[in-house]
Amino acid sequence: MATGIDKPIYNSTACHECIGLKKSLVYYRGSAGKGTKTDWMMHEFRLPAENDKSTKHIQAKSIAQEAFAMAVAKVASDVKAGDIKVLFVKPLVYWTRFFIIATAFSRPQIDAIGTRIRDMAEEQYGKVASGDSKPNSWTLLDFAA
Repeated sequence: MATGIDKPIYNSTACHECIGLKKSLVYYRGSAGKGTKTDWMMHEFRLPAENDKSTKHIQAKSIAQEAFAMAVAKVASDVKAGDIKVLFVKPLVYWTRFFIIATAFSRPQIDAIGTRIRDMAEEQYGKVASGDSKPNSWTLLDFAA
């Protein structure tokens, strides 16, 4: 048998509140890694302990990600973007916690928003964006964890 790692389960209304942990256990014939993987799998659910260090780390990471998302939205606002939305999508998808969507009204404004966000992310958070853009239309910045 191979054990998995604890993955947090978040409250859908309080984005940084870890309400439980899930561990997926995969069974092998023979030793894990060298044996043959079976179709057997078990999911273990548990409540986080009050003093659980792994949970506190998860909550701190989540709070930091929320602060980063809000900082990105503030930069967009500073450059006069419109319709700024910070969407908490963690309950819906496994690969990210937040989408930040903003409307720009010209190509120069699109470029200014992207440049200011990239600069802030690198200077204050040490994050570098990968991304894509379509001329005169949109820009996507991806700040992978």
